[in-house]
Amino acid sequence: MKEELLEAIYGTVERLEQKVDELSASTKNAGAETVPASNDITKLDKSINAMFIKEEEVRGKISKLRDAIVVFADLIKVELGKNEQRSKFLVDAVKQMRQGNDISSKALQDKLGVMNKSPQKKVVTHRFEPTSKNVLL
Repeated sequence: MKEELLEAIYGTVERLEQKVDELSASTKNAGAETVPASNDITKLDKSINAMFIKEEEVRGKISKLRDAIVVFADLIKVELGKNEQRSKFLVDAVKQMRQGNDISSKALQDKLGVMNKSPQKKVVTHRFEPTSKNVLL
């Protein structure tokens, strides 16, 4: 793949060199000194190699990033599992507390029912007073 890419680049460079040579030979640039573009191939080759080196560095960084993403996803799954366990424990604790409250509430209701059914003892006092001030004898 690297060789194919280099061949394509060199083909493009050769076509560009031909165009540059044609343009440099034109009357517009008649006074300018013509330098064949092939002299710049070494600079181009060095820059291409530098780009390949940078590309390899970027690929290495991308692979490290992929690995980090996988590790991060695994950590998230672990944390979600822990949170699910915690919420399950909390739900179980709430259910147990509710059952305990239901039992104590039922006991209180039973006691209130017994108290309501039992006869109530009232102290009754009667006042025996005459309804009028004149008492008949």
